[in-house]
Amino acid sequence: RGFFRIDPADDTVTRVNGTVTAGSRSSTVGSFLELDLDEQGDLVGSGHPDQRTLPQYLGFLRSDDEGKTWRAVSRLGDADLHRIVFKHGRMYAWDAVLSALIISSDGGRTFTERFTPRGLILDFEVDPANPDRIVAATEDTFFRSQDAGETWSPLQRIEGARLAWPVPDRLYLAAADGTVSGSPDGGGRFERLG
Repeated sequence: RGFFRIDPADDTVTRVNGTVTAGSRSSTVGSFLELDLDEQGDLVGSGHPDQRTLPQYLGFLRSDDEGKTWRAVSRLGDADLHRIVFKHGRMYAWDAVLSALIISSDGGRTFTERFTPRGLILDFEVDPANPDRIVAATEDTFFRSQDAGETWSPLQRIEGARLAWPVPDRLYLAAADGTVSGSPDGGGRFERLG
């Protein structure tokens, strides 16, 4: 548990003791469910406060000083973001409170909500060439949306998939059994890679 920084020069690990502030209240933070960099390289996240001085769900957070201090940007008390993806000038996130994909075009201040298939979304990715094509994996099924999450189609049953989509013609899927597959067509067909 906690937020740590690893020095690339000597691999030393240092705990970062951050504080999140919302209005006149604050709490230390360290139990992040999601931590990432936005398109400008700034640290963003979502999680839970260490003390009960703030709501249980911290919504969308941003830090301008490498995680020492955080501010709630939006959805304080309402959102628990388990995965955040920045592509196409948009922020996509899966909110475990709503069981919905939320999409923002203004840096996370406002969102459009798109309900996802039943169950916990373990991972999702966005097509690097098409902002409306999104794939998502629940505990046992792989889904695709062609309309920015308005509708979802199940493509195959697969346990515990994790996803990566670095270039348009190569979507990667790692299954819970350790097999890795690649798709040249955004999830329509997969080739086992190893």
